[in-house]
Amino acid sequence: GEVEEEEMEECGHMCCFECASTLVGHSVMDDGKVDIECAAVGCKVVFSEKNVTNLLADNDKGLERYHRLQAELLMGDRLVYCPELKCGQALEKPDETEANYPLATCPACSKMMCVTCKVVWH
Repeated sequence: GEVEEEEMEECGHMCCFECASTLVGHSVMDDGKVDIECAAVGCKVVFSEKNVTNLLADNDKGLERYHRLQAELLMGDRLVYCPELKCGQALEKPDETEANYPLATCPACSKMMCVTCKVVWH
């Protein structure tokens, strides 16, 4: 059969789609990476978000983890997750100067939580 190839748009290297998809999946799921380098020998070019999401298109858990890792990098300690097991929605921690701090309400499931303890409101 024919091997489906994927062009890495940043560097122009051609890569077997299945191999690149496996590399990206392992990098995200096992290593917690969002900056994933091209697999070509000696190439240090980092895959674009477009390439990563394309390579993870059939990997729902990998894609979800990739977006979660990106949000964590972007927001740092301002990012908290809803403690409701069936939810897990990411939300921005309210500012300490807000009247209800440390109370926050999940925008997805409306569960109230303590952002200091990262648990259901107590």
